[in-house]
Amino acid sequence: AGVASDNALCFAVWRHVEARTARSSEFRRIVYIQIALDWAALTFLMHYSGGFQSPVVYAYTFHLSIGAIFLSKPACYALALIASSTLGLLGIAEDQGLWLAVEAGGDHSFLLDPFGAFYRWVTLSAMFFISAFLTTSITDQLRKKERDLFWSEKALNRAYGEMEALYQLGQVVNATLDLDHVLGIIVERGARLMDLKACSVQLLDSNKRRLYVGRAFGLSEGYVHKGYVEVERSSLAEQVLDGNVVQVADITAD
Repeated sequence: AGVASDNALCFAVWRHVEARTARSSEFRRIVYIQIALDWAALTFLMHYSGGFQSPVVYAYTFHLSIGAIFLSKPACYALALIASSTLGLLGIAEDQGLWLAVEAGGDHSFLLDPFGAFYRWVTLSAMFFISAFLTTSITDQLRKKERDLFWSEKALNRAYGEMEALYQLGQVVNATLDLDHVLGIIVERGARLMDLKACSVQLLDSNKRRLYVGRAFGLSEGYVHKGYVEVERSSLAEQVLDGNVVQVADITAD
């Protein structure tokens, strides 16, 4: 009943967080709280159903699987360490009579001998860490495939967006003879297509000596109306007019 209650509470809190904001940090915090409440309930259940020898102890491994799915690998191993420590402290408390184990019928007479208790603790601790290793190994592979799928889907969406933009641009270019309108669409779609802040097209005058801004997107009015550029005084313009592609990595230093 305790495990069911705290899981219902955590589920309700998670739904509230998901509706408000699905931040991963808040989600992980809820997972930690849920596991802590579950283990507290399971520890009491283990104590009152046979103590250190109770088969309820195997239920700790369920949460290691949950940790491997929702948390990081170090967090999952940390959970295994906490489970081992909790079990060890419970065994010490029962062995020292600080918290006597309860058998069916309320009998307190049975206890493992120290060597048997230590052997059981080592065996169960090994099981916890092996479970953490196996579950994280599986989830690591699944997460890698998930990341690959995500990037593949992102690349596919980008390619689709590029094709759609080129198709729309082609339709507009073929549908109008208004050069100004066509250039406006080119600079806007070009900027959005390449995920840039701004884009401009410079036009060469009839004498092929001056460049002026034909259309711009995302640039200030001051830049647009700054005036023309003398081709012979701009090495960049000369290279472009020669058919080369020029990229300036740091415009403040180059």
